[in-house]
Amino acid sequence: MVFTSASDIEINNTWRKFTNTAVVKMPKGAYFQQGNTIRPIESIKEIFKTGDLITIELGYNMELRTEFEGYIARIQPTIPVEIHCENEMYLMKRNNVDIHIEDATVKQILEAAAPGYEIECADEIYGDFSMADTTSAKVFDELKKKAGLYTFFRGKRLVCGLQYSDPKLPEKIPNFVFGRNIIDNSLEYIAPEDCKLKIYGRSIRDDGTVLTYDKGEEGGDVERVNFRYQISKEDLKSVIDKKYENLRSVGGYAGDITSFGFPVVQHGQTIRVLDPGIYEKRDSQHYVDEVKIQVSASGGYRRICKVGKFVTQKKLLNA
Repeated sequence: MVFTSASDIEINNTWRKFTNTAVVKMPKGAYFQQGNTIRPIESIKEIFKTGDLITIELGYNMELRTEFEGYIARIQPTIPVEIHCENEMYLMKRNNVDIHIEDATVKQILEAAAPGYEIECADEIYGDFSMADTTSAKVFDELKKKAGLYTFFRGKRLVCGLQYSDPKLPEKIPNFVFGRNIIDNSLEYIAPEDCKLKIYGRSIRDDGTVLTYDKGEEGGDVERVNFRYQISKEDLKSVIDKKYENLRSVGGYAGDITSFGFPVVQHGQTIRVLDPGIYEKRDSQHYVDEVKIQVSASGGYRRICKVGKFVTQKKLLNA
């Protein structure tokens, strides 16, 4: 069943949350195409059901790309009707798993939590892992809390611990230029003392156990330092404390950039922000932490990118 329009669409994609979401608003007087027949919707429950698969394709001039794939999570019977959707993580919140692995790698844990999925993850040892009568989503939450490993889906591919280094992200860097394709922005400079940062340190000991130490605040940049050899707790603390102070000494820009539907950007990707203005010139590269897509009759097709930390090593593949 295909619908070619809606009142409003909003899609939220980010590595910071397990679940990517979409909200589709449908007018009360809507029609759908079934075969060669156009039929009016007499009842939303006749057409949409919780758990149904949903795909959202957007674009210009009938050149469409898939912006969201997932499931209907709930239907809000308002006017217009709101169809709330979640990506593949919808299933991970409703299954049941038991995992007990000694000296587990991150990949072994993910394979046990989400069998059958393509997995792209950090190549490292986690240590002993045990969770009984739980869900896959709770397993992912445990990896985040204990090791700073963020887990999310790209389509049906499960990615963990690679929010800025997913090897299958596009290499080309989209350019966003003030006065050209930046419609609006809320960028502001954040002083070093106001920057949030959390660093997770881990060291594999000779007996196979894992020594951990973390420092910082939730809600900001995330760094992970892994030692594949044994160091003392005091040395681990010293290294992480020093790295924390060094990274906190650098401020940076934070905020949103609103552009058109194209160029396409995914969270974790690098973008280039250019300001060729006479009084203030800016040329910087940033990782993207979140992408929000909005479609409406009044606002058109918009892509809002939440910029993250600076990319310290400049890349040359610009789009």
